Amino acid sequence: MQEYHKGQILSGRFSLIAPLGHGGMGDVWLAEDKEFSSRVAVKILKPALAANPDMVERLRKECSLIRKLVHPNITRVLDFFSSDDSHFFSMEYVEGDDLEAMAGRHYKDWLPMLFPVLEAVEYAHKAGMVHRDLKLKNVLIALDGTVKLSDFGIGGLSGDSAGIEGGGSPYSISPQQLDGDPAAVADDIYALGVMIYELLTGKPPFHPSIDHDKIRNEVPVPPQTDYPLPAGLTTLIMSMLAKIPAERPSSVAAVRNALADATGLGSTATLPPGEQPAAGNSEPDKITQIRRHAVAPVSADLSGTVDQDLLDRRPWIPGLIMAVLLLLAAAVFLYLPEQVAKRKPDQTLTASPESGLPPESLNSTAADLADVQEATRLAPYESAEAARNREQAERLVAQLLRRQIALEDRAVNLWAAEEFIAAVEQAREGDSLFREGNYLAALASYVSALEKSDALTDRVNPVFEAALDAGDSALADGNSTGAQQQYELAVAIYSNSNRARQGLARAQNLDQVLQLMTDAESLLHEDQISAARDAYRKVLNLNPAWQPAINALGDLEKSLARQNFSRSMSDGFSYLAQNKLEQAKKSFQVALRLNPGSVDAKDGLHQVDEVMKLNEISRYRIQADGHAANERWERALLAYQSALKLDPNLVFGREGVTLAQKMIGVDEEFVLYTEKPERLAEDGVYQAALGFLEQVHLLPNPGPRLSSQLVQLQLQLQLARIPVKIDLVSDTMTEVFVYQIGRLGSFNNHSLELLPGRYTLIGTRDGYRDVRKQIVIRPGESPEPVLIRCEEKI
Repeated sequence: MQEYHKGQILSGRFSLIAPLGHGGMGDVWLAEDKEFSSRVAVKILKPALAANPDMVERLRKECSLIRKLVHPNITRVLDFFSSDDSHFFSMEYVEGDDLEAMAGRHYKDWLPMLFPVLEAVEYAHKAGMVHRDLKLKNVLIALDGTVKLSDFGIGGLSGDSAGIEGGGSPYSISPQQLDGDPAAVADDIYALGVMIYELLTGKPPFHPSIDHDKIRNEVPVPPQTDYPLPAGLTTLIMSMLAKIPAERPSSVAAVRNALADATGLGSTATLPPGEQPAAGNSEPDKITQIRRHAVAPVSADLSGTVDQDLLDRRPWIPGLIMAVLLLLAAAVFLYLPEQVAKRKPDQTLTASPESGLPPESLNSTAADLADVQEATRLAPYESAEAARNREQAERLVAQLLRRQIALEDRAVNLWAAEEFIAAVEQAREGDSLFREGNYLAALASYVSALEKSDALTDRVNPVFEAALDAGDSALADGNSTGAQQQYELAVAIYSNSNRARQGLARAQNLDQVLQLMTDAESLLHEDQISAARDAYRKVLNLNPAWQPAINALGDLEKSLARQNFSRSMSDGFSYLAQNKLEQAKKSFQVALRLNPGSVDAKDGLHQVDEVMKLNEISRYRIQADGHAANERWERALLAYQSALKLDPNLVFGREGVTLAQKMIGVDEEFVLYTEKPERLAEDGVYQAALGFLEQVHLLPNPGPRLSSQLVQLQLQLQLARIPVKIDLVSDTMTEVFVYQIGRLGSFNNHSLELLPGRYTLIGTRDGYRDVRKQIVIRPGESPEPVLIRCEEKI
């Protein structure tokens, strides 16, 4: 795993000096940029994440997005670098302290520093960016007092759900970030609420524990300080910390306005570049710094001249500005010098205990008065016109810097370096004129630089398309070096272009592709078909769009398919002749897949199906005949019916079904008579059985089972007409009566001879309940004696 240390060189250019901090995506180091002999901060992707191409691309994308944030209170991101396993971007290094040093102090001490932060966040939101890691340590205070918001590295596009464990810091993370919701303005509103809370109390809400359940569900204790807080300030903070996004202020502008109303303090404008020069340092170029209040009105559309469009829509603005400037100039000329003279004849101001101001503030005031007196040397109209020219120049610089960044992102140094340098030099010439106070000439110089930049911008897409076309042409000609150069230029211009990236990959593999094509042709001449096909496939793995390989492989596959088709058809008919039907079917199916429209393959499959069907019918017939011979008629019926499903016109099947159904009926009637032979005592049943017996005798060739059934039924019919002796037992006091026979009287023992059948016996006796019994006399069986007497008294 890559470890970073002091003195390490990144990309042959950046020498690491000391670590500055750690974040969710990587570490921040102070580094020396050897190319420009300046100090910068570099944010290096963590080694664990650097192994993931998606994370590298995410870092590259975020660098590109943040570069577009041009604001005096946002640290500038310079460029992205990748080398070996290190991926990082460089950004402006701000030497000084951070806002955490102000935590716990009176709100009047730190509030002026917070307003620029709010304006920077609002500007980012309007650009579609959400910071998502706002905290006091990410607000830097430069040595000259400039406030800088840093570390957009784990920010994201508004609505983007991608992130590093939700983004954010432990105390400032919103409930929605904890749940992994897409980035939203409400997340930054919540974090700003945490920052203000910590500035007031010295600690963030829920400190020292980091309890996600509390962040999600618990309302923090309102901020407590040693001095009374404006009621509106506490209300604002608690609303910013609301759990539900809809209950928080809708925008940073709403927070800023509410904060100003609650405290009575407002935002102070950032001074224009060059008006706060540090001791011993020359004034920075205007191409690298822009006034805060000049950036906000600039439209996202960078084409055209902003000032002129605004003036065309609102023609009254110049008159209003001129009137205000004239009034200010009159006040400066007529009133201010007189008051200064009255208050102190000496220009040197000193601090006094009564003033309540530090000496440095009084010195600053003296410098300001000197600047005012210098300004009064111009006539009022000239002063107003100079101010107007200055304002227009500053606004134009914002456009110019954005155009410069956009061109750098499109690798202008690779295709129009001289023209781009000329445009930058023109802009720097404008800076020189601006420092001299020649604002009109500076404006003209900036306009010229912008026109040159616009001309370069118009060339971006044509240069890109020309590089792609030239790369395609070189690729077709087999010129790998030329193709690679052109595609590299195209990728540098639009790194996310699939066509450019794919073209570059094909150019890098072109020499290997050409060698494989030569190898494949040699293998074909040697009739090594399979090896040649593998070579063509390797070509297409390297370059899926290489048409010669596509054509050659297509022809080869067709030739192999024809050979395989002929072989499969031959195998199919051979197996069919051997009655190996499964193998034959598989061979014909392979042939049909190779040639889906082949009539011969379909005919082969039809022949196999017909033979298989005949074999199946034959099998069912053998089964049915076997069951019929063994008089298993139900099984025989199923076999005949299965054969008829394959071919409803089978004669043996139809006849077999008829015979089987008839014999099943005969079996069922035999069972009816033989299982209950006593029913034969009834004349109707007896006669029906005789008729059935005669019909069965007419059946041809009765089998053993049917013959046995005939004998059994004949015996049952004979026995049905032979009386059976039965003994009755009573008590001499019970009168016995037998239905169908008559009264028997009272007795101790009595014998009768009855034909087989069912009989009912009744016993009666005065004073006793009657007795009724049913007896069944079966043919050829001697029944047990039957007791019948009345025993239950009434």
